[in-house]
Amino acid sequence: MTIINGSDKNTSHEAFRLEGKTCVVTGGVRGIGSGIVRGFAQAGASKIAMIDIRDELGTETVESLSKEFPSTTFKYYHLDISDYDEVQTIYDSIDDGLGPIHVQVSCAGIAEYKPALDHTPETWRKVMNVNVDGTFYTAQAAARNMVKHKIAGSIILIGSISAHVINRPDAQPGLIHYCISKGAVVHMAKALGVEWAQYNIRVNSLSPGNIVTPIAPSDKDSLAYFAHATPMARMGTPAEIARPAVYLASDASSFQTCTDVLIDGGLVAW
Repeated sequence: MTIINGSDKNTSHEAFRLEGKTCVVTGGVRGIGSGIVRGFAQAGASKIAMIDIRDELGTETVESLSKEFPSTTFKYYHLDISDYDEVQTIYDSIDDGLGPIHVQVSCAGIAEYKPALDHTPETWRKVMNVNVDGTFYTAQAAARNMVKHKIAGSIILIGSISAHVINRPDAQPGLIHYCISKGAVVHMAKALGVEWAQYNIRVNSLSPGNIVTPIAPSDKDSLAYFAHATPMARMGTPAEIARPAVYLASDASSFQTCTDVLIDGGLVAW
């Protein structure tokens, strides 16, 4: 039996560096995903694949980041993550174009407001197809690549505080399907982490609280509510999600798997 199989070669800030690693981030061209891409580049990632469906923004993001971080190779891939066959095709393309995958971040997700009484199979499946199925498909494709190349990789699934507490109907009504989907994502990380530990693949989830993003409510009343609902009395930023993502992607978290990391300003504690 192996008692110790971890790496002690990095005992300081070097353990948080991502040099030599190829990272894939779904939902990577705006919001939390974009913040994670930037965080990975700042940590020295060699290659970053950004997956999204916003092609114009994807092209612009590659151009701007390539100028800002010339030592990192950026590439954009158009992908609907709910399409299983297309996921396999794109991940094969990433392998061919950028090489073996070391880090996977499944960040792409959607949220729509609809009361439970009004749901149809179509509206229900729309969110589940992306948030649950797409998250699994991309994690699976990345893990297959890691196993193929014998990479001790890290997979990070983006959950939500909605996996832990229910969004209050007086502030964010009609999010039952979103809450359920994110609960599934957090539990998925634990289940996959257990199963894939045999391949030296770590799987964890990050659960952000109320974060300033293009899809977050930005009106005065919503901002006041989020501030009141959070002990730290403010919303978070994508950069504040990127930092723990860098930790989970790097060797600094080499003995961490099957966990969910809450970054919520203390909201869940209230």
